[in-house]
Amino acid sequence: MENSALKIKEWLNSHKIALPFLHVVLGSGLASSLDEYEKTQKDWTLKGVLPFSEIPGINPSTAPGHSAVYKFYEKNGKTLSFQTGRLHGYEGNSPQSVVKPLTVLCDLGVQKFILTNAAGSLQTHMKAGSAMIIDDQVNMTGLNPLTGPNDEKKGPRFPDMSKCYSPGINEILKKNLLQKKVEVHHGTYIGVNGPCFETAAEVKLFSNWGMGAVGMSTVFEAIALRHRGGEVGGISFLANMGTGLAEKAHEKLSGEEVLEEGKKKAPLILSAIFMSAEELI
Repeated sequence: MENSALKIKEWLNSHKIALPFLHVVLGSGLASSLDEYEKTQKDWTLKGVLPFSEIPGINPSTAPGHSAVYKFYEKNGKTLSFQTGRLHGYEGNSPQSVVKPLTVLCDLGVQKFILTNAAGSLQTHMKAGSAMIIDDQVNMTGLNPLTGPNDEKKGPRFPDMSKCYSPGINEILKKNLLQKKVEVHHGTYIGVNGPCFETAAEVKLFSNWGMGAVGMSTVFEAIALRHRGGEVGGISFLANMGTGLAEKAHEKLSGEEVLEEGKKKAPLILSAIFMSAEELI
């Protein structure tokens, strides 16, 4: 067992925390809102916080709004974990480093995951402030976390990606988002390197291809988890319209706008995720 997985296992044991049955990655806006949300919900008890900085082999996060810690909650002896923020390629991380916070949990035995992100809408009917269930993805980064030698004990050399995202998990997420009155769409997420926002020409191209949302994360994580046999659900929070699609097409996009939009809907989306966790135990 590698050092990072061993450290997490020892930490969980020392805090008497069971291995999570579900791990959730919170994207921009959602990640920074979990601390506030947990004060309002009474069902799940926070049992511990483990920063990436205490785990050998996992890089720190430099992205705004990404504190990069694991948070472990417990209810009736079951553990639910959240990752408040993630690593990105645009920070200078390799694809293998980006996925490390998730693959170490998968190697310890966690099998169910929910990936969330803040993304730009690529379709005019999918307005900012709504959510998109990720049915499938396109990796436009030109990179892959599986590049290099393959460990057959962890997964096949050529993993099947026909069911990249779990219809079962996604259906539960959709039901609970709708119950919280969040507008929900379905679509394909296209992942790019960043860190610049997409040009109007790129948005037009992706839109014409039929893509639903674009962002700078998630695709590496889904690939690595499916390689290891993990079951993955996905939500894109549509924080902004893609360049050129907004009613005021001249408006500039900013990271601050993405974070603020995420915070507005964060309580509803977080509530839906906690509700979904109850059904995935």
